[in-house]
Amino acid sequence: EGEEKDRYVGGGRGYVASMNLEPGTLLLAEEPIAPWPDSSGGGGGGLEGGRGGGGGMAAPGIEAVRFLLRREDAREILRDTEELHPTLRDVDAAFERENGSNGDDDGGGVDNNSSGRDDENTEQILSMMRSLHSEHGSSGEELSSVLSDVLSEASARGLRRSADGMPLTERDLYRLMLAMRYNGFESGLYLHFALFNHDDDPNCVKFLPEEDEEDDDDEDGFSGGGGGKAGASPSTGDEGRRRRRRRRRRRYSEVRTTRRVRRGAPLTIHYLNPREVRHSDRRRRLWEQHRFDIGGEIIDERVREMETVDGRVPPSSILGGEEEGNDDTGGNDDDDDASPHPPAYYVERALTELEGLLRSIRSATAASATSKSISSSISSSSISSSVVAELFERAGELELTSLELIDSAALRLSNPRHVLLIRCLRLHLDAVELVTSIGSRMMGGGGRRTGGGGNNVSAGASAKARDRACLGAMGRFVPTARRLLTLQTFALGRDHPDVARTHHDLAEATGTLLSRSPRTLFEIEVSRGGLGKDFAVWSKEESQCRGERARIDALYPRDAEERIEEQQAAAAAAAKKKKSASG
Repeated sequence: EGEEKDRYVGGGRGYVASMNLEPGTLLLAEEPIAPWPDSSGGGGGGLEGGRGGGGGMAAPGIEAVRFLLRREDAREILRDTEELHPTLRDVDAAFERENGSNGDDDGGGVDNNSSGRDDENTEQILSMMRSLHSEHGSSGEELSSVLSDVLSEASARGLRRSADGMPLTERDLYRLMLAMRYNGFESGLYLHFALFNHDDDPNCVKFLPEEDEEDDDDEDGFSGGGGGKAGASPSTGDEGRRRRRRRRRRRYSEVRTTRRVRRGAPLTIHYLNPREVRHSDRRRRLWEQHRFDIGGEIIDERVREMETVDGRVPPSSILGGEEEGNDDTGGNDDDDDASPHPPAYYVERALTELEGLLRSIRSATAASATSKSISSSISSSSISSSVVAELFERAGELELTSLELIDSAALRLSNPRHVLLIRCLRLHLDAVELVTSIGSRMMGGGGRRTGGGGNNVSAGASAKARDRACLGAMGRFVPTARRLLTLQTFALGRDHPDVARTHHDLAEATGTLLSRSPRTLFEIEVSRGGLGKDFAVWSKEESQCRGERARIDALYPRDAEERIEEQQAAAAAAAKKKKSASG
């Protein structure tokens, strides 16, 4: 249960709890007023994750606006988006103030006794508009031509401003771009989700409008089911990580609490994806994308502990600078000595590079699978097998590199709980999943079984060597997952969906190794997360992880859509019965 309340931050509104809430409480279920297309500025084609854990649009282009205005329900979208931050009324009022006008019409009149907050709102809106003009200004005449085309299309369709019936202007198009930036989520544009404010330590999570139905595990119980960690989660939607699972597409997205919330406390989500970024980068991105400043001081004690480097939180600015005026966005990134940065900068840069490599190998693997599935010739199958073998070797190298990054990052940051270590650990689990999934495909796929026996094994290595490599990677997966579980529980609480998924992944890996290679588990050093050589102890670990995963999953039934459909069906049946009785 939530209610709106002025908060004087961000868009100036937000939700607070009207009663004490337990973890998993459904706060809001909503359909997007406009889902993003596969391209042209939304979802997979221009959204940087989305507001609910994703950070809004990095560059909401005019083509995204064109897409919205070409929809059959464009009039309804224009009407609804006029109330999204920055609202049509506020934008009109801001420009009237700038021009020294104090009109009192419905399109944005200004009170002569406007408060300091009105002036602050005006300056924020003008700053946002100037920033957007600057971002798109390099296009020059080409942009003006596109804007004119979009306005001509809108005019031809009879699209006008809902508030006053006036024709759309370039300013209206820019306001729509800002509305998408500040209110867009990964899955689309929403009216009410946009009122959830950001917090570095949020107590809610937004789920994508889709639901996992069943784990799609392979026979080995690991490589197909407990895998990838990076990106957007099917469970938490705009934050967390994806598993390969069969999904059912749904219309409604949900926001649920992830911890106990006391009455009167703000209900908040995290705007960035990934959320594990250093404070200076988070501050800069939130300013650039949402035009609010979280400040240089970290108030929350737990968040502050996860940001310290060498015992202190590095200073920051809304421009992203850090430590003695160093600017993280400038300098020569290829020359560490020429442009010194704080330690967290280099860790984050290494993470970004390796995460990009991971995506590249995944994409190539998916493309290879598609190519092989449509090919029936022996020569093409052989070529595909050799490509997969090369990808297996690349994935193995990435796995070892990401493992090394964990230790080097911990040393560089001098903080075993630093927020960036969560990303480092997750990256390693992703890399292991990639190794085992490609290895599983090579064992079960068509063509000749060549390739990648180990992380440094040549493409022509034996299947036996390849299997040893996969088991070895899984053996390294277990201590990484146990370490990640500890950090995630500290950062997110024991009831968060991401914690449930790590329990699941750890249980899958442990169970697989118990059945296929117990010795691999027994050889894990206690200092690195091992539990000794007792089969029963490891079996208990697996059971406890499965139990915790089930307990947490039960908190998030994802049943809002069924409940809404049941209510709609009941209402329709009642209306039909009433009509029959009156007839």
